[in-house]
Amino acid sequence: MLLFLVTTASVLYHIRATDVLPTYYYWLSGKVSF
Repeated sequence: MLLFLVTTASVLYHIRATDVLPTYYYWLSGKVSF
């Protein structure tokens, strides 16, 4: 059960990280463009 929770948490964190990073890079490149 604990392993399942840890796995779920790491997967959600990974999805969150991969979702946030491109957004941050797009925002940064947008700032640099303007």
